[in-house]
Amino acid sequence: MIKTKRIDSTIILVLEGRILNRVLPEGPDGEDMYAEILQLCKDLDRQSLSDDDFMRTKGAIINIMIPVKEKVKLEIDLDDASIEEQEQAMATQDLDKARRIGDISGQFEYDKSGKVYLKGFSVPIPEKLADALLDAHYNVESKYDVDSLINFWQWAVLNPNKKARIDLFAWFDTGEFVITQQGLIVAYRNVDIKKKGMSDTLESFVNEKFVQVKKNKQSPKNYAVIKLEDGYTCKFIKKHPESIDDDNFIGLLSTVYADVNTREGSTTYTDNYTGTMKIKMGEEVSMPREECDEDQEVSCSRGLHFMSPAYSLRMGQTTLVVLINPYNIVAFPNYDNTKGRSCAYLPIGKAQIEGGKIVTLDSGTYDFEYSKYTSDKLAELINSSDFGDLVERGLIADDLTEEDFNIVKSHVMDIIDTRIVDVT
Repeated sequence: MIKTKRIDSTIILVLEGRILNRVLPEGPDGEDMYAEILQLCKDLDRQSLSDDDFMRTKGAIINIMIPVKEKVKLEIDLDDASIEEQEQAMATQDLDKARRIGDISGQFEYDKSGKVYLKGFSVPIPEKLADALLDAHYNVESKYDVDSLINFWQWAVLNPNKKARIDLFAWFDTGEFVITQQGLIVAYRNVDIKKKGMSDTLESFVNEKFVQVKKNKQSPKNYAVIKLEDGYTCKFIKKHPESIDDDNFIGLLSTVYADVNTREGSTTYTDNYTGTMKIKMGEEVSMPREECDEDQEVSCSRGLHFMSPAYSLRMGQTTLVVLINPYNIVAFPNYDNTKGRSCAYLPIGKAQIEGGKIVTLDSGTYDFEYSKYTSDKLAELINSSDFGDLVERGLIADDLTEEDFNIVKSHVMDIIDTRIVDVT
């Protein structure tokens, strides 16, 4: 069943694990659109629908919920202009870019110099993120989502290391920048197996398949895990699990994924360098931030290392997919923006490797859940200290104002309160 929820003029819809929302037009047009969406959802839920009709109806819903956006030319041709004309054109372009971002919604503001701010903030949005916001709103082919980029920035702006915060945007240059809907970074980490799980074959299959399904913007609740003579397979299902007529049906991918990673005796991983770390799927790995090395001149030093897909595979026999809160980024080496150090990450799956290379998630926004845990930790931190104390202890960026901090605090809790957890 497709879940829909209407809050005033906003309709929220969960379609195959993907959360879509749209503000309806005012008046009769909005009510007509709402009625059309509800009818299409009802049609899609019909069990007798053919595959072609199913895809056609799903496409119609997506076209309404994500309307085609006009592409915008973001660059000015300066080849034949004088230096003075180029400087003037660049200033005009910066201001024009700022205005366009300001027009996206009521969440942004800008100054005369062309710097863009999240409304109420004193810290300007970095240029590369501003470009990504423009692309997400105006480019119909954009892989990003405006809300996810805003969430990303509100985590990043808390980072006490301002250099690490700015360096983070160099990841956009790799062309493989991936974030979650809640604004967290999807990265990779090479590890060794310290102790194999009792069901390591099923565990390995499920942890890799879970990431593949998410990569395709699908829900693990829509896939059945089936045992074969020589392994396992996953089968897409439209109906409820009770309708699966297969003696080898183990369970839904979402259920099996949770089970194999929480049962006693699941696989334990470790780092290749010291072999002392305990790394388990679904359990956050962390260390005190003050024990991490923030010096970007040092390539390999204290901290929890991670990499982008552009980094070559080495230092470990297994590659895990991990989620990192931008707030927890510690440093990026000056010479290489494809790897970095953090003080915390969450392993969520196993990367697929083909021909010695990671089969990556395409750049863009994906739905992985981690924000509630990090939000709760932030809330605990907030409640145990006042703003001035957090700045003094180096736990919050010192270029933030207390107003900035309160805005982020409020928004972070909104992520929890408005999140639709039971996605089917």
